[in-house]
Amino acid sequence: MRRRSDERHESRFAQFFRAHYLPAVGLTQWRAPGSDAEAIVAEAFLVAWQRALAGEELSVPWFYRTLRNKIGDHYRSHQRRELPVDDLQPLGVDLAGDTYEEIVVNRILIYDILNDIPLKHAEPLALVYGCDLSQQDAAKALGISHGALRKRLERARVVFASKVEQIHPELAVEEG
Repeated sequence: MRRRSDERHESRFAQFFRAHYLPAVGLTQWRAPGSDAEAIVAEAFLVAWQRALAGEELSVPWFYRTLRNKIGDHYRSHQRRELPVDDLQPLGVDLAGDTYEEIVVNRILIYDILNDIPLKHAEPLALVYGCDLSQQDAAKALGISHGALRKRLERARVVFASKVEQIHPELAVEEG
């Protein structure tokens, strides 16, 4: 017979899973391309499930730090990156195109640019824009202060915009 507390933990976990599964897979595909991203994410969610059953809190920063550790295990053996970010408009990039082919080509160009940014800047961009974490949660997930994250994002936006302007000025979005 199931206990009421088990049902509460299952319900909390199910909500947490639904909210974070797709962003977690996207982040994992970026950090560990060519891997079975869903398997890596499943490992992180297994740890989250065990934590939920133990009655511990499931926080977003804790989960992304756990996922980051799981990705790190894989990343150490596979040193490649690819970021599946759908909306880079906040970074000053317009991925829109008239055809599917244009959209795909633009996305590939953006991946190339993101891969040129140092990981310490690209990772916060991925968490904030790709996984839609708040800056506070992204900072906790990365194990840095909120101020350090804001500074990294600020620098990353400048570097990102500069590379877009330099390499692919047709993608740059006019600010104003």
